[in-house]
Amino acid sequence: MKLYLIRHGAAVERGESIAEEHRYLTIRGRLSFRLTAKRMAKKEEMPDVIISSPLARALQTAEILSEALGFEGEVVVAPELAPGFDQNKLRRVLASYKGKAALALVGHEPDLSDVAGALLGLAQPLPMKKGMVACLKVDPGQKIAKASLKWLLFEGKKVNPSDKP
Repeated sequence: MKLYLIRHGAAVERGESIAEEHRYLTIRGRLSFRLTAKRMAKKEEMPDVIISSPLARALQTAEILSEALGFEGEVVVAPELAPGFDQNKLRRVLASYKGKAALALVGHEPDLSDVAGALLGLAQPLPMKKGMVACLKVDPGQKIAKASLKWLLFEGKKVNPSDKP
């Protein structure tokens, strides 16, 4: 199965005037992620399902992805992808979509970096910048899922996995 781990784009800063769950993407965050999503579309990458955290900034990122890819399905909102996402929650999500060839998961830091690092067997998290996409190949049938890194995209450019994003 292909697993696209996607960190939401740049959002408005934290503050007392806006609740954490309502923080939305900045104009720069939208434009930057749109470049990445268009590059993904050029690679002819199409998930079977796009699943997003319920927080506004992640959902907006998922909608940009859906539009850029010409995705015809609905974006699914999953509470498992809210902050606190971990390997146990990933297993639950994967079990819900057994038989699918490709899933796009839109979430938050440090969760995505931690999960990606663990799946790749790294000693530390795989750092993901805002709006970055990591494409992993994973065998969801294994009790302890292991993955291989296929590619990284950031701001519309392919990133060398050995580079620090």
